[in-house]
Amino acid sequence: MKRAAAAIGLALALIAPGSADAAGGMLRVRLNADILSTDPGVNRDFNTDAVVLHMVEGLVAFREDTSIGPLLAESYGVSEDGKTYSFVLREGVKFHNGAALTADDVVWSLKRYLDPATGWRCLSEFDGHGLVKILAVEAKDARNVVVTLDQPSALFLATLARADCGETAITHRDSVGPDGKWLAPIGTGPFKLVEWRHGQHIELTRFDGYSARSASMSRSTGCASSSSPTARRRRRRCSATRSISRHRSRRSMSRTSRRGRRSGST
Repeated sequence: MKRAAAAIGLALALIAPGSADAAGGMLRVRLNADILSTDPGVNRDFNTDAVVLHMVEGLVAFREDTSIGPLLAESYGVSEDGKTYSFVLREGVKFHNGAALTADDVVWSLKRYLDPATGWRCLSEFDGHGLVKILAVEAKDARNVVVTLDQPSALFLATLARADCGETAITHRDSVGPDGKWLAPIGTGPFKLVEWRHGQHIELTRFDGYSARSASMSRSTGCASSSSPTARRRRRRCSATRSISRHRSRRSMSRTSRRGRRSGST
């Protein structure tokens, strides 16, 4: 179909949010098909993930060495029986609408994913039909969230961080309308949505209020925010090309799948 061959312009500002030492600019990426939606982990494919995951973040994410580390979480702990996960949220994280991230937002987001009406791709991993069953998600206070499982699982955190699960992104409740229907992602990521014209282009712009992790990329997830020369180089690489690196990480899988993939999108 012509739509599959159309140029989909992805415009990303190359300045690191809050970074004065980076040059401004615009990155345009040609995709082989339009994205399917902007709802993380819902109605998605490789192109969709490559765009949407610039705008949203989860509690945890994969490090460069593929181990799991905290992202929106400052830290996390696991009970001795392996069935209770306690997450402490980072301070100072804001959504694209300016609202501060709180434990209530985490509870709302996770419960939305667990609602079958949402159509989350990874629901079966957490509803008792697959990996585990999430029994409860509770906010102990503004920064502490506790997730209780029916049984221990060494893959729980890694599954939360999966790209096809939308990284189990935490979004603001204004991302949906009064009827519960998805509108647009109001996330915490380094880029935010400007415009999506179906079949033509999707445009993102930098989020100046983005809160980067203070630790370097080599030790934990997220962009470095230290003022050291090494951290500045890492921050420029991370913030200017974070989207590209995520896209490249999927390129090898995408090459294989494209051969058998039908042209066109719905």
